[in-house]
Amino acid sequence: MKQTIFIFLAFFILLFRTTENTLAVETPQKTEVNHVANVVEKLQEKLNLFLKFSKDDKADYQKYLVEKRLAELKYVIDTKQGNLVEETTSRYTTYLGNYSSFVIKNKLINKKENILSMYNNHQKILEQLQNAFEPGSVFQMLLQHDINTIKLFSTQIKDNL
Repeated sequence: MKQTIFIFLAFFILLFRTTENTLAVETPQKTEVNHVANVVEKLQEKLNLFLKFSKDDKADYQKYLVEKRLAELKYVIDTKQGNLVEETTSRYTTYLGNYSSFVIKNKLINKKENILSMYNNHQKILEQLQNAFEPGSVFQMLLQHDINTIKLFSTQIKDNL
């Protein structure tokens, strides 16, 4: 039975393997996307996270997912897909929270400086993305919520690691 499950999972991973390309967010890893992740890709991400066995590997993969969600948000704004801004800003903050909570819960002190640096970089990117919208618009407020969330999690990381 275990062998059947393993074969199914391996087949699933190979079948739905995707690559991302085009618009890059200026991050150390140059995470790039040309679309917003669909249901199959999100399931693949969850499976990939499940298959990471060490806490460091899980944290690194979650960091990649946070970078990817930011790249998707940038893609949505750059391609003027206003109908997806709310969804992508919400998804970004969810992944940011999951990553921060995981690192704090597992006391991954070795990641602290890199996380704070990444969050600082993300804040700058989000502030630039706000310029794409009218001051006081709903979209600008959604991005401000993401910036405030980064500040909140930065404080939590500073205080708890």
